[in-house]
Amino acid sequence: MIPFCETINSDSQDSSILASYIREIYTSCITEQLRSVIITVAIALLGVLLLRSAYSLIDTRWPEAYTSVDTHVNVHLRTNPMRTYLLFRGGPVFIVATFVSVSIDRVNGLVWTGFWLMTIVYLGSTTARAVRDMLVPPRHPNWPMLSIFHVLSVFVVISIGVTAVLLRSLFAPLIPAGQELLIAVWAGTFATVISCATRVILAPVRIEGAEVIRSIRKDVGNRAWRHLVDSTPHKGKFLSFAMAIVLAESQQRPRWFRRLERFGGKFRGAGTYGVSQVAADEPITDEESIDLMIQRLDKPEVHAALLEHTYPPEFYNICRSWNDDDNHAARIQSFYEQVTYLREISDELD
Repeated sequence: MIPFCETINSDSQDSSILASYIREIYTSCITEQLRSVIITVAIALLGVLLLRSAYSLIDTRWPEAYTSVDTHVNVHLRTNPMRTYLLFRGGPVFIVATFVSVSIDRVNGLVWTGFWLMTIVYLGSTTARAVRDMLVPPRHPNWPMLSIFHVLSVFVVISIGVTAVLLRSLFAPLIPAGQELLIAVWAGTFATVISCATRVILAPVRIEGAEVIRSIRKDVGNRAWRHLVDSTPHKGKFLSFAMAIVLAESQQRPRWFRRLERFGGKFRGAGTYGVSQVAADEPITDEESIDLMIQRLDKPEVHAALLEHTYPPEFYNICRSWNDDDNHAARIQSFYEQVTYLREISDELD
């Protein structure tokens, strides 16, 4: 029987011999220019992997990440969208672009070639794919705004990445070289495994029910909400239904997004505006959108549908009249049930 230690030594010698053969082929059979290209491509693809890994842990999609109120983190995103977006979208790009450019620079590679290769491959496998899926019929109902979001993403990735490459000499001392870099990579690998496990254990605390409604009502604003309560002629189920529509629409379009819509409406004209997302020929205020919503809802068939103990087909048709989306109709129904219950046990919403 071969001793265990001798087996380990034999395997180590074999691997050392193989490694020496590979190094010899790499240095003698490949030109210096080709070696530069190979190492540039390898580091650039590593950068793509790092970016994909980073964004798999950070949800930056619109509208889910910037309109949802499922967790306290989502509420923070709604309140500070641009600052949070630049932090979580631009931060990883700056760090990875700096690491890639400095690493390529140290091995005499093609810095700008590596950066553009990393950027094109990354955007091609993420943003370009998202745009393709968005434009495939049937199109997403919010595809114009999604298109603006994707253009913004491309601009942020490229501009921050270029800035990182231009400033790489300032941050080069922070990036270890040689053996220290290998140690740092291994340490980072273990840290990633631990952080992923911690992320699963310490998942964000979900917020539900009344807390969701309070959060969205705060986004609507006291002035608009007070106008909704005061201007609605029928204070029973009709008011609850009007509240449900405002809550559902405001969840999909937070205050910052409604402001963006009003700004864009100065150029495009007709669209849906305000907390009620009603159609108008030009931008209108939240209060004006509420008035138009009440006029549109205050009809006999709507009142009749709300008197039913079960949801008749007319109820779903009314919900879908705002947005031809089954999920949105279900969202309005869910808010209607919650608002009706909350108004029965307290006067918080009134």
